[in-house]
Amino acid sequence: GGKMEDKSVLSPGRQTAKRFFRNRLALVGLVILGLLFLFSFVGGWLTPYRQDQVFYREELQRKEYAAVTENQVYYFTTSSDRTPDTVLHGYSTSSTPTWGITKDAVESYCNADGLPIHVSEAGFDDSTVKSAIAGRDARLASNVNDSLVMLDTYAWRSGINSTTGYWLTKFVNWSDYINASSNNLAPYNDTDGPVYMYSEVLLNYAEACAELGTMTQADADKSINELRVKHGKIPALTVSGTSVSVNGTAITKDPKNIYGVNELIWEVRRERRCELICDGFRTDDLRRWKMGAQLDFSKNPSGHVGVSEAAVQAYYDYTNEYDWQNLHHDAEGKNITTMEEIKAKEYWTEIDGKNYISAFAPARNRVFDEGKNYLDPLPSGITIINPNLGQNPGW
Repeated sequence: GGKMEDKSVLSPGRQTAKRFFRNRLALVGLVILGLLFLFSFVGGWLTPYRQDQVFYREELQRKEYAAVTENQVYYFTTSSDRTPDTVLHGYSTSSTPTWGITKDAVESYCNADGLPIHVSEAGFDDSTVKSAIAGRDARLASNVNDSLVMLDTYAWRSGINSTTGYWLTKFVNWSDYINASSNNLAPYNDTDGPVYMYSEVLLNYAEACAELGTMTQADADKSINELRVKHGKIPALTVSGTSVSVNGTAITKDPKNIYGVNELIWEVRRERRCELICDGFRTDDLRRWKMGAQLDFSKNPSGHVGVSEAAVQAYYDYTNEYDWQNLHHDAEGKNITTMEEIKAKEYWTEIDGKNYISAFAPARNRVFDEGKNYLDPLPSGITIINPNLGQNPGW
């Protein structure tokens, strides 16, 4: 028979290890990996980061924003030869009406003496659009054109019209609209759109101080008075506790203040409205202030009407026959030639013995339900997932 010999046989694992350690490249990789692990666990202990060390990162920036600066009216802009990528408004010059600013909003602005219209000796005259805007807080004239814009049942220069006769021109170039430029159409409006507004920061600060009852003159001077003087071109408020005055004239309770707040808080809210008008804050502000009645047509009729009948008559009298026959016509294309035709086609609301254009038909009476409308309904998708949530009151 054959002779049996003993031979050692390596296991598969030991064979793999033997081949690995014979490979120089594999050994180099193993050493590098080991050093990396060693640095990860020991490096921080050997060279800890100090609090005075600052870390930087480099990002690419679009050239359109390379020239951004903060200007004197507290919004960001690029150099004039750039086309901005972000815009806020774009309006239509078609038969679709543009929502106009309301009588209530126009009346909320102070007169040029810095006093609300219920206090100012200058009073308020809305017999024409020009008289309603002249001699007021400069923000009104910068936000609203001082000529009546034809009402929404008629065409005016390529279809431009307004639901109230007042036309908001905030963040848009009025000359573009006059000339029917395509620059006014969304999304081609070439006006720079603010992303963050420093004025909102100042208003938030002022409101917090007023609500906490800690507002000092210094607080007012570095917040709302900055905006009144710089933007509104009106005198600063003098603050004494919850009382406010302008150049020695006390601001008494506004007849529209039916909400039990003091004069300081009311005037801070006025500043917020005038500064941020039509920027999307108003409805949420009214909700958190529990002032929903301002949105109710019967409780605040000035909140859904615009220019006075006298202002429409003045516009009619001023406009010559050529303009009426060539620039004004109703939805069916019929030329409008008489004031009676205008009055017959519009909705009117009487306030304090005067007629005003209404933005809504009488049947569309908006009622604010105090027990319901301060909260939005919970989405059905959420209540299906969790039926225990129930639903907000009234929904």
